Amino acid sequence: EVQLGQEVTLLCPNISKRRTLTEWFRLVNRTEVSCVSAMHGSDGEASFCDGFQNRFEMSSNITTVFLQIKRVDFSDSGLYFCGFYIYTHTVFANTVHLNVQGKIVFKSKLFQRCLYLIIFTVNYLIFIVTVVSVGSVNGLVSLNLFYIIMTFQQFH
Repeated sequence: EVQLGQEVTLLCPNISKRRTLTEWFRLVNRTEVSCVSAMHGSDGEASFCDGFQNRFEMSSNITTVFLQIKRVDFSDSGLYFCGFYIYTHTVFANTVHLNVQGKIVFKSKLFQRCLYLIIFTVNYLIFIVTVVSVGSVNGLVSLNLFYIIMTFQQFH
């Protein structure tokens, strides 16, 4: 587990006895596997797959392969695993589950207020449509009105 915006280094034991191709992959939502990076030997230059070029670094020594992620984002969450190409097969050595935690902080007060205004307006429109379609203020409409008031108070 890592906090949003921090740096994290994932570790993988080097199970190969010789110079070989080493790769990192990421599994997201149990169905999508993405190639992250690859490197030939511990002294080789890492290459990165689409979408992983900017904040990712891959390195290795004799015993461990590292995948460093800078300024982690929620989209970096997933199951990472490393593999070694040994005798015509890719052998997976380790899995690491990365869970990015944190909250979104708006850097612009103007953007924050605009977003709040949009949310408030949508809730208000839902309230109006509900009143018109039901014809009276029942429990559901009252609950929606309460939500609108609470949302408005939070945004001011």
